[in-house]
Amino acid sequence: CFLIFFSLSLGVQAQTNVIDEVIAIVGDNAILRSEIERQYQQMLMEGVNYSGDLKCHLLEQSLVAKLMVNQAVLDSITVNEVQVNNEAESRVNYFVNQIGSKEKVEEYFGKSMMQIKNDQKVAIREQMFAQKMNSEITKDIAATPSEVRYFYKNIPTDSLPMIATKYEIKQ
Repeated sequence: CFLIFFSLSLGVQAQTNVIDEVIAIVGDNAILRSEIERQYQQMLMEGVNYSGDLKCHLLEQSLVAKLMVNQAVLDSITVNEVQVNNEAESRVNYFVNQIGSKEKVEEYFGKSMMQIKNDQKVAIREQMFAQKMNSEITKDIAATPSEVRYFYKNIPTDSLPMIATKYEIKQ
């Protein structure tokens, strides 16, 4: 598996407007600026509050997901297309319920309902691949309570973050 970062502007020769940008490549999969913008707009629509740079966080999530998808394809992992279609339909219906009508959803995203549904299918399929690959990677990992205690007891105290006390309970 290889990972390459670069930025490439794909523009029409006679124009100076940028159509889209490849901001990262993982294996054979490119991450486009438009994908990050679409996810960002969706998060804003859902009212997600994020204290850091949300676009940077979305790019990081996309990189990890693309790594998982790339490995899932190499490992011949498959996803159920019926589940993908059902989830895409559910998300589109959620958008319609949140915004009010199909026309308003199309206006908000600047795409037809078919294009919105297809975008959702791609995202859902990728998410399912990533989840299955994550499950495959971690399926044989088991940590006992004593192993967890041992791990935390052996961390140097200067490496632990300081967390302010919010509540004190006395008995």
